[in-house]
Amino acid sequence: MRQGEGRIVAERTFDGRSIAYRHDPMGRIVRIDRGLNDRTDFVYDALGRMIERHHSSDEHEAYEYDEPGRIVRATAGGVISEFRYDVRGNLIEQATRFDGRTFTVKAEYDSRGRRTGTAVEGLPGSTTRRIEVARDQRGFVSKVLVDHAHAVDFVFDAAGREAARVLPNGGAIEWTYDGAGTVQSLAVRGVPRAARSPAEPPLVDGDLGSRHALRQSFQWSLGGSLIVRFDAELGTAEYDYDTRGRLARIRDQQGTLESYGFGVAGERYDFGRPDPRREYAPGGRLVRDGDAVYTYDHCGRLTRRTTGGSDPAATWTYAWSAAGLLQRASSGDLRVVLTHDAFARRVDKRVFRNGALVTRTRYIWDERRLLGSLEESEQGTMIREYLYMADANEPIAQRVSSLEKEGSWEYFIPDAFGLVPLGVASAAGQLLGRFRANQLGALSPAAGAETELRLPGQIYDPELGLADNGFRIYDPSTGLFLSPEPLGLEASLQPYAYADNEAPWAYDLDGLARMRSRATSSQGGSIVTTSGANGSVSVNDGPARPRRPMHPAVAAALPIRAREEPLEVDQCADPWAYSEHLWEYENRTGQTCDPATPEGSRNLRGALREMSSYGATQSDERRSPCPNCSQTISRLHALAGMGPPRAQVQNGRGLPETPRNHGNPANMVPGARRDGTVGAYEGMDANSPLAAAGPAGAQANQARYRAAVQAAQQAPRGSGPSAQDQAARRRRWAGADPNASVPNPGVFGHDDQGRWQRQDQSPNAPPRQS
Repeated sequence: MRQGEGRIVAERTFDGRSIAYRHDPMGRIVRIDRGLNDRTDFVYDALGRMIERHHSSDEHEAYEYDEPGRIVRATAGGVISEFRYDVRGNLIEQATRFDGRTFTVKAEYDSRGRRTGTAVEGLPGSTTRRIEVARDQRGFVSKVLVDHAHAVDFVFDAAGREAARVLPNGGAIEWTYDGAGTVQSLAVRGVPRAARSPAEPPLVDGDLGSRHALRQSFQWSLGGSLIVRFDAELGTAEYDYDTRGRLARIRDQQGTLESYGFGVAGERYDFGRPDPRREYAPGGRLVRDGDAVYTYDHCGRLTRRTTGGSDPAATWTYAWSAAGLLQRASSGDLRVVLTHDAFARRVDKRVFRNGALVTRTRYIWDERRLLGSLEESEQGTMIREYLYMADANEPIAQRVSSLEKEGSWEYFIPDAFGLVPLGVASAAGQLLGRFRANQLGALSPAAGAETELRLPGQIYDPELGLADNGFRIYDPSTGLFLSPEPLGLEASLQPYAYADNEAPWAYDLDGLARMRSRATSSQGGSIVTTSGANGSVSVNDGPARPRRPMHPAVAAALPIRAREEPLEVDQCADPWAYSEHLWEYENRTGQTCDPATPEGSRNLRGALREMSSYGATQSDERRSPCPNCSQTISRLHALAGMGPPRAQVQNGRGLPETPRNHGNPANMVPGARRDGTVGAYEGMDANSPLAAAGPAGAQANQARYRAAVQAAQQAPRGSGPSAQDQAARRRRWAGADPNASVPNPGVFGHDDQGRWQRQDQSPNAPPRQS
């Protein structure tokens, strides 16, 4: 229900919850009332920033800001989080204090704002863990070191795709790709063991003459869906999808491995279970799954799960904080107590048996990445540590140590979608253990290997059989969250589903909605894309489908990892919205938008002029393009001989609620940088990846264009609903020359008056067109 000004004052959700909102004269929400005396009040300062949040349960959170508006201190439930920034707005220090213990994470950056070093303080024995990152001329991460010791090397091909991770003792994880940039094979290469006698060949994992501990190859449909996976150990598995592109079945030579079905409202049914009786209430709320019965509170949060019988262990009860985070879970003599900070990051877990403390685990965070944990018990202290890709949230390695002995790094082997690890390998490439995981993220530990990580952003609790997913708790046995989407109806019409049931094409890093970008054409219709490496696309608000390969013009406009952002430079939703718009334009007009030719550049100009508006949202807020996407959008227009768009791109917020260096000191929203300075986006040194004269940047830009053209020319394989579209695209790009020179579109930034415009003076810049 809305009041006269259009503000929402009351809401009744599909799953039966009633929520009321109160606003102040400026339109800000000052109270949320969920009924049953469950309220949250909000307090703002004179600049409109939320400084306090009070709950009827006497819980509260408080926030403090610096002059540019960045969070510098937040308190919640006895947990204090503090942040420091340098003059350029980079987050250089994060401290978390709780129950007498402080963990501090310090960061270093280069002149382009890229993370080069991380130091973790507060580990046992006053140890400071130092992680260093080295980059090549293109800006790609080439090496990661821990405490000055080599941890892993990275090899990227000419198109900027990861080709190998070279491990310290000679092992390697290797990938190959087709012309469309799709993964074709994965291999873990080990170092041969010594032969037992001079007459015998070397051994690797017991296989004579083999140097590969694991090998997989993949076949993809024309629409980008995985349809066949061949595994040297497990054999062949085939993937089937329903008409909406959702995974329906996985089968091998012995029969069905996984099978899923969906109701009219998107409810997931597992047809592969012995007792497939699954019942949902309105809104996708699970009420029965076989023998398990589920009970919820007035906020739609699970409070009780029972499988029947008189055994107390057959029943789980759950208690929630006023902020909607799981606080306690109990079953029989087992009780688990959880504590979170103001950003829904778990900082403490205590496990009790018969009232006695059994284990206590403390967690260390770098923004939203789990760096490690300390588990204390009668047996001693176990220290878990994790390494990540420098520019992403993908974990690459883990190490388990004790106070007496430091463990060895174990390297995660990613699956085809980059979601759940297949297993872990040693530094020599030896397979230490192979996990068994399904598409819902349920993972079975292997002999000799285990991990608490699951789907991206998740921490698995073996005591609960559940995974912490940031703002929510996820049940891998059902593929559902235990509480509804915190951001409400605007974020999702399936409040309990994981990533709107679009996995593995999408994932949910923190339990909140993904970012969506919408491009609207003056010819009618719209295109919506979602962020992430496996994002989806929807045309005219139709069903979601996997994205097509990136359009060559957009590939040529991408910056070379210009700034460290939450997503890789080609994983944000913005470039894919433009890419899909160009493919739709070409399909409709029959004209090729090839920026390497004058005619193609004119066609590209026509396609971009058709775009009447463009905007991105995350949850219920408009989001301005990040620095990388600002460069991409502006560079794409430059390839068409146009200036950067102003009227078409909608403004929006630059900083998310969570503490992250994701402001807009260098994005295309008009105005000065948040650090109070103005000027060019990047320095114009000769080797800058974005500089017009930069040889490394020019080569990488041309390589990406070449790979994208070859993908467009690639002959269709297999069959699918998009076969006709793919064939038409191939015919139109058949005459394109992958080696043709694409003008470097240059570098954009704010001038001394805060105007966003081109900063460099490239001699081969594309001419401006009126």
